[in-house]
Amino acid sequence: MNTVLKARIIEKFRTQIDFSKVIGVNELTVSRVINNRKKLSKPEQLRWAKALGCAPGKVFLRGQKCLG
Repeated sequence: MNTVLKARIIEKFRTQIDFSKVIGVNELTVSRVINNRKKLSKPEQLRWAKALGCAPGKVFLRGQKCLG
């Protein structure tokens, strides 16, 4: 599980559903990414990170693994 990504989503948007609406994807997609069941392309990582107000390297490392 990418706990860094999940924490950042909750910190900034309060819920995964609210985050999914902002970035224009299904909430299930957000859940799959958080749980390392779906990988994002580099452009998608950039878009998600931008919505979260951070660099992709802060929430994504080697695909979908968390930093901590």
